[in-house]
Amino acid sequence: MLWQGDHDAAVEVVAQALGKNDWLALAAPEQVTDYHVGLNEAGYYIIRDRTNQVIPSLGGNLLSTDPNAAIMVVQCLAHLARYNAVRQITPPDPLAAKLEVEIIDRAHPKQTFVVGEWMNLRIKNCTHERLKISIFDLQPDWGITQILAGAEFAAGEEQILPLQISLPADYATGVDVLKVFATLDATRLDWIEQPALDESLLHPSTCSLQLFFEDLMASLRQSALPTTFSWTTEQVELQITQTPQAPQSIWSSSSSHLDTRLVFNGIDGDTGRYALPPMRITDFMSIIHGKPLLDSLTELSAHTQLSGSAMRGLKEGVNPCDLAASGWGIIFPTYPRTDPNWEKKEREIAMIREALQPLLQLRDHQTQGRFSAWVQGRGKEFRIGVDTKRRYLERHGAGPGPVDPNKVPYYLLIVGSLSDIPYNFQSQLDVQYAVGRIHFPTLEAYANYATNVVDVEVGGMYRPRRTTFFGVANNDDTLTRRSASDLILPLADYFCVERPNWQIQKLRPDQATKATLTHLLGGAQTPAVLFTASHGMQFPQGSPRQLTHQGALLCQDWPGPYEWRDSIPQDFYFAGDDLASGADLRGLIAFFFACYGAGTPQFSGFHTKEMLAAQPFLSHLPISMLGRPHGALAVVSHVDRAWSYSFHWGSAGAQRVVFESMLMRLLDGHPLGSALEFFNQRYAELSTMLHDALEAVHNGQPYDPFDLAGIWTANNDARGYALIGDPAVTVGR
Repeated sequence: MLWQGDHDAAVEVVAQALGKNDWLALAAPEQVTDYHVGLNEAGYYIIRDRTNQVIPSLGGNLLSTDPNAAIMVVQCLAHLARYNAVRQITPPDPLAAKLEVEIIDRAHPKQTFVVGEWMNLRIKNCTHERLKISIFDLQPDWGITQILAGAEFAAGEEQILPLQISLPADYATGVDVLKVFATLDATRLDWIEQPALDESLLHPSTCSLQLFFEDLMASLRQSALPTTFSWTTEQVELQITQTPQAPQSIWSSSSSHLDTRLVFNGIDGDTGRYALPPMRITDFMSIIHGKPLLDSLTELSAHTQLSGSAMRGLKEGVNPCDLAASGWGIIFPTYPRTDPNWEKKEREIAMIREALQPLLQLRDHQTQGRFSAWVQGRGKEFRIGVDTKRRYLERHGAGPGPVDPNKVPYYLLIVGSLSDIPYNFQSQLDVQYAVGRIHFPTLEAYANYATNVVDVEVGGMYRPRRTTFFGVANNDDTLTRRSASDLILPLADYFCVERPNWQIQKLRPDQATKATLTHLLGGAQTPAVLFTASHGMQFPQGSPRQLTHQGALLCQDWPGPYEWRDSIPQDFYFAGDDLASGADLRGLIAFFFACYGAGTPQFSGFHTKEMLAAQPFLSHLPISMLGRPHGALAVVSHVDRAWSYSFHWGSAGAQRVVFESMLMRLLDGHPLGSALEFFNQRYAELSTMLHDALEAVHNGQPYDPFDLAGIWTANNDARGYALIGDPAVTVGR
């Protein structure tokens, strides 16, 4: 390491302190130097780098008259040399391209990241050997921290590592270098770590620089094999700032970055990996331009008409908390007579209607007999193979616009499978109406649910006013960490202030375990409202666990995608069969922010070629919660994947107002279907935005692919929220 001084006396003192050292040497005046040592006007030592920038951690700390100052300057130079030695390590030429490392969030290498946001580092093993991967973060304060140690990568394996951006204290900007080492054998490299420069001044290292570099090279060579791969390294740089720059697009800073990848929610329980690997924006755009695009245009024209109304939901003057005014009805399927099993299926519907009579009679009483035909669902059935949302409403005299209960009641309970009454019908109907659905495997479960609702509403079995927020933040998982930090924890803080008449329980991520959830779902800690955010389990078509465990809640017990690379055991997630036999869920309304938490379509709404299941189905966990004795009132969750677009909107950041508004209505005693009106309005608004964007694309107008992909995904995400249960249930008033 070369250096030079500006003040002869000070340089001489430091030169004497330098002593014999093969890595630091005093440069002649004409030599190119790495560092300049001098004094400032106050007599303190300063070090400048080759760009003449002052090393900030040193300036103002070492007074030249201090007898130990020169020794400390040499220590600082040694620290800087250690840092640069690691940064400048390159593999032998024959080993180039054995390891691929890139930041997939940004295609442009100079793209600036903002402190607090998340980035994704792609690492690929391009060899035919199993490698051990270690990552070091070379920070702008000249500290080196190991962030991944000896993770195994199979031959050809590619992984995405999520990392949160940070800067050392007092740094407004800086450059991070992520250095990735790959070795054949287990190789300890943690001794490469070093503290920040200012910490090094307080705790000087006793290790010589020469020994450090020799140990480094020896360690990297120790796994060398005569005829095969030994070690290699790659690195990437991150420009970081404390203050975000104004973006050109709401989703990205440049619409030209078509290599940006989307990271998807959902964990494949059979493999332990993300269920859908990250996808480049260009590939995602091909999905939007395919069949889903045309389907969306057809579907969304109706939503565009709705968006022109100043009011969605009930017409003016009708109180959604008054069932006699707003109305309640039930929708059963009716089968075509050409169906060879028509008589059997119609008898089954009649038996289900009979099993639900306690609930139907209660709703008839609450609506004062005004909606008796609707309450029994006679003549109001969904005609399989004939009805769409538009045809169904027109048949009953209703068109677009606010709901007129004199034609069709506001609260509608669908009774039927996703095969008989498609989810698309439910989601479109839900834009105007308050819609829920139930579908149980047995008549006993239907009877249980009816009894559970009656016990709560007539028998006063409402739970004490307590809302629990349960947010998972798994290791090395960007998605759950974001939902915990941007959704769960802020919501809990918000309601602690806004609803002091409710007890708000905020669980830290380390408390969000399966054991905790067991107590919250039927145990002594069961609240009136439970709000969770986690991954939902996904299993491929044909997996023996798909029908019973799809949408189960993956808890903090899961070590994360890099520590756990095998099939996910049930010990890590909570499924319907984890409910205790004596669980008492009466009065509970749960909101699960999780993929497939409510159900699974046959084909993914986000990937046109992805067949998820042989038939669409409701998730076992909510069905088990509602259809058991002493069961819950309702569950709100996702059909298909859940996305962070629900609470995060491009450069605008976290957006929780829809969740806040929904929960506030619910806690204030509104029926659940009315509280969810804010989600329905957001879906209608996004549909209008998407309709306009797609129209522009079809007209050949220029468009921002990031904006289009973002709006398309956000729209499908908003469409996915589904209410399992009666939309008229409440937490009490």
